[in-house]
Amino acid sequence: MIERNLTGRVAIVTGAAEGIGFAAARRLAQAGAAVAVADLDGAAAERAAGQLTQDGGRAIAVAVDVSDEQAVRDMVRSVREGLGDAEILINNAGITGGANEVQDFDIAAWDRTIAVNLRGVFLCCRFVLPGMQELRRGHIVNVASIAGKEGNPRLSAYSASKAGVIGFTKSLPPSSRRGSTTRRRPMSWRTWSSVSPWGGWGSPQRSPRSSTGWPATSAASRPGSAWISAAAAPPTDRLMAVASGHGDTSEHDRGA
Repeated sequence: MIERNLTGRVAIVTGAAEGIGFAAARRLAQAGAAVAVADLDGAAAERAAGQLTQDGGRAIAVAVDVSDEQAVRDMVRSVREGLGDAEILINNAGITGGANEVQDFDIAAWDRTIAVNLRGVFLCCRFVLPGMQELRRGHIVNVASIAGKEGNPRLSAYSASKAGVIGFTKSLPPSSRRGSTTRRRPMSWRTWSSVSPWGGWGSPQRSPRSSTGWPATSAASRPGSAWISAAAAPPTDRLMAVASGHGDTSEHDRGA
């Protein structure tokens, strides 16, 4: 359970209609945050938001294709009008994009995987960050994968997209800073794999290399006492710790 009281804070979770995305949204709502349940499947998002509300939380549903610029713009505007500027963003939406040898990989499937998994993360950050800068605080969690570090056979599009997410996250905080920047030590995470159909991430499954740790960068931008942090994380309980500002910032890289 998240220990910090997030009452008055606004969170956006993409791919939140089910699986890990919904679990993240529920944990945030339990901690008091107002949550935007964002998902390609609008009906499923409505059901998920309804469940959070029924459980005593505050939530709204937003149908969004994270790969579509205008759709993301509209999502951010809807959240601002319905809940306020988001202080927490969890970019969880993703697809595996199919499996095949590179020479046989469907080009449309490759493009779609990159569009959802990498472009989607960029677009959500691109349009949420201005509100965070106005608030002078914020937390961004981009869900990545061990595939982005080591690659998975026959999953070239997915592996490439998650490698991009990790690199993008490392570049994100300095590009959004106002004033001086303080960089925390790299965080390490227990590696997981998670695959699902379009609507959101499925239930997490242990990776065959689940003992391998990899560093996910977290950096802080401090204009006065305010800051924006970002981390790329496999989908574990630590994801929620980062979103609530309780991430373990000690460096620890476990070998395979």
